[in-house]
Amino acid sequence: MYILHQLIGTGVGLNAARRLFFSLCVVFVLGTSAKAQIHAQIEVQETRSDRLDEFHMNIKDQPFATLELTGGGLANVEFQRTVVKTAVDDTGLDLVDHQAGEEKEFDELWERGSIAGINGDIVYGGLQKKENGGLILRLSLTLKKNAPQAHAIKQLSGEVDLFTPKHDPDSVVEVEDFQKLRGESMVSPLLSAAGIELNTITKEQAEALDKSKSIECQQCGKAQLDALDEKPHIILHIKNSKQRLVAVEFQDKSRHNIEITGTTGPVVLTDDWKVFEFRSKLPDTARLVIYLSTPKSIIKVPFSFTNLALP
Repeated sequence: MYILHQLIGTGVGLNAARRLFFSLCVVFVLGTSAKAQIHAQIEVQETRSDRLDEFHMNIKDQPFATLELTGGGLANVEFQRTVVKTAVDDTGLDLVDHQAGEEKEFDELWERGSIAGINGDIVYGGLQKKENGGLILRLSLTLKKNAPQAHAIKQLSGEVDLFTPKHDPDSVVEVEDFQKLRGESMVSPLLSAAGIELNTITKEQAEALDKSKSIECQQCGKAQLDALDEKPHIILHIKNSKQRLVAVEFQDKSRHNIEITGTTGPVVLTDDWKVFEFRSKLPDTARLVIYLSTPKSIIKVPFSFTNLALP
């Protein structure tokens, strides 16, 4: 962990659906000191015309599956990113939403409600304890609409990235009294190596950054910023050229997490601003905790299934 002391001061919930197919595979991933076994299984569920997606829009006739991971390797996971790489039905139709895959970022696990993933989306996965004391992580996979005559998903494969900062101290950067650096970049060797720059900015500065965007984007950004007048918030200008930024967290002086009630800003951040909203004004002594993706902090869990029966 890198602690930066400033010189100027110190889920989507879904109704249970009919189980149609069950498959089991075992994968092994490298932990901090030994191989930790993680099992992956999948359940293809009945599609429902009244089921809602994360934008509260109806999803009709799309295959929906729940990927379940179990095993001791899940103990310290705080964020996850699930990417479907291959999904083909038995007619040969590609079911992968490639655009969504390219923009996929880490999502928090719901138990850690005070942490906001950088994309700010509704969380799809949660880590729960099983009756036998083990852990289970459930992740939902929504694919593109299959062909009407299709009876099965011929192949479904991808990878789950599990972010475990306890495995690597260099995956965490803490910035003490970060609000005193308004307009100045937060500097640390770890951030520089990761290609990440962050600084707090004002609404006016955020609007100035938008001037290079389309008129439509400028109008959208201004509307979002104008809505902040009555809400306690922080605006971060984030440069994330290497896509190594997992999430940010705000803590009080006692290291207690400060709840983030909402986020506003682009889904994929490479050089843009993002708003974080709170119930009350942040204390002057609040610290910013920045999570970085590193080889040691990421557990990669590949999954691959064949001939999954469709509803």
